[in-house]
Amino acid sequence: MKRILLITVLLVSAHLSIFSQAAISYRQQAWELGNNLSRAALVNAMSDDVALAGRTFASAEANALRLKIRLPKLPAKTNDKIKDQAAALNYLLNVTGAPGVRILGQDFGPAHAALFELAFKINLLLMLPDGKEGKAIVDVINKRYEAAGLTPETFSALTMLVSTGAPFEEIKKEVFSVQKVTPLFVAVNEFTENGEAYYAQKDYARSAAEFSNALGISPEEPKFLYLRARANMQSSKFAEAIADYSKAIQFTQSAQEKRNLPVIYHNRGLCYALTKRYAQALPDLTTAIRLKPEYASAYKIRSMVHTQMGSIKLAAADRQQAETLQPGIMN
Repeated sequence: MKRILLITVLLVSAHLSIFSQAAISYRQQAWELGNNLSRAALVNAMSDDVALAGRTFASAEANALRLKIRLPKLPAKTNDKIKDQAAALNYLLNVTGAPGVRILGQDFGPAHAALFELAFKINLLLMLPDGKEGKAIVDVINKRYEAAGLTPETFSALTMLVSTGAPFEEIKKEVFSVQKVTPLFVAVNEFTENGEAYYAQKDYARSAAEFSNALGISPEEPKFLYLRARANMQSSKFAEAIADYSKAIQFTQSAQEKRNLPVIYHNRGLCYALTKRYAQALPDLTTAIRLKPEYASAYKIRSMVHTQMGSIKLAAADRQQAETLQPGIMN
């Protein structure tokens, strides 16, 4: 059911940040609703650029539509900037902010409500960057980031600038940086959580689709490539899995990412074996064993590959090693 939600805020920017993703992250939409609506309100209250205010508000309406919210028009201008700013601020804080947080919390959950609130209150720093108002906004950030599923690092630079009374231009630059990066981070997290949940439910097709959404934002992330490959492997989509495992190997760089390489080589080797590409399976399984010498499953699968390739003695040695590492694995 559509609800009427009255929302606005203040922000200085002529840049619209609406993403053109086919897949919808509802948490991202909650963030963008607060961001775009606050930008629209600022332009409406503090600028004579009617077209820009209209375009920005249209972006907010698109966010609202995806969240099943209907927005009223922006407040009428008086052409007295002080009065218009005061009206916009009152419109947001006293009339619409709390209802918006409540509606999103009821319809979608606390994370969506917190993301919406953080997005528009961060933009308030462009009108109220210092003094008690700025510190009050920092307090909100510190209290709400966890509920939004974000980390302190997301806002650490911004809160430091406000708390130390940094120049307005520095605060503005950091506000724009947070507003640019955070919705992508939010969307990726939501798609990843969904993908993991579907995998746990053994809904592998939907799991793979969610990781495809995450890869649409971060196409070279080894973790998402691995997770999509894992889901596709469970659906017997071995060609797709092999392609993703290969990309995951290609893009793996950090020490933390490299910890997963034994599993990736093992799984790609298994995919090759299941598609009777034994000559390609063998080096992958050998690499998995080199990286993780106690990898019993890799020895087991390699023994089967050796058998298929006619290397009976090597197959027997691998079977014995697999049993030594994990008794009963060959049963």
